[in-house]
Amino acid sequence: NKKIQQYLKLSAIDFKKYSEIEIELKLDIKEISAFDKIYFIYKNFEFSNHLHIYFDDEILEANQIYINKSEGVSKIKIIIDNNIKSLKNLFKECSFIKDIKFIRFKRINITDMSGIFDCCSSLINLDITNFLTNNVTDMSYMFSNCMKLTLIDLNNFKTNKVTNMSNMFFNCASLTNLDISNLLTDNVIDIRSMFNGCSK
Repeated sequence: NKKIQQYLKLSAIDFKKYSEIEIELKLDIKEISAFDKIYFIYKNFEFSNHLHIYFDDEILEANQIYINKSEGVSKIKIIIDNNIKSLKNLFKECSFIKDIKFIRFKRINITDMSGIFDCCSSLINLDITNFLTNNVTDMSYMFSNCMKLTLIDLNNFKTNKVTNMSNMFFNCASLTNLDISNLLTDNVIDIRSMFNGCSK
C-alpha cells in the first residue's frame, strides 16, 4: 500500500505536523444505512487534502468515501494537518456518530468552529475538554441539533474573540444543565436562537 509506505517514511517532525489534531469517532452501526456517507470529510474541499483517515486502524484510501454497513466499521480515526484553520461543518449531518473524542488538539490557529457538530443526532458522548478555542470567532450552530447530548463541558473554552454564538445550542433537546459561566461574551454580537429548542 503506497499510502502506508508513505507514512512509514515520515520523520518525527512530519509526524508532529500531521498529528496536532487527532480525533476518534465511534459509530452507531444501527444508524448506518446500506451505504452511508463519509464524505463529510471531503465535501468541504478545504479539508480534502489535509485529513488522514483510518477505519478501525486501517488507513482509508482517498477515493473511498462510503461506509458499507456489511463491513462493520465501528471506529474512525482522523488526523488533521497544519494547513486547516477552519473546522466549519466538519461533522455536519453525521447522524451515525455516537462518540467523538478529541485525543489531541495542540493548535490555536483555528478561527471557525461553526456547525462542527451540527445535526450529529446520534451523538451521546462528546469529549472536547482539550479544545483550544483561543482564536475562534464563530461558534454558530456548533452543537445545533445534537438532540441526544445530555452534557457539554465548556469549562476550558476561551471565547473572548467569538462574535457569533447564534444557534449554538439550538435544539439540544436532552440538555438539562449547561454551565456557561466560563464563556466571555464581550465581543459577541449575535446570539439569535442560541438556546431555542432546549426543551429540558
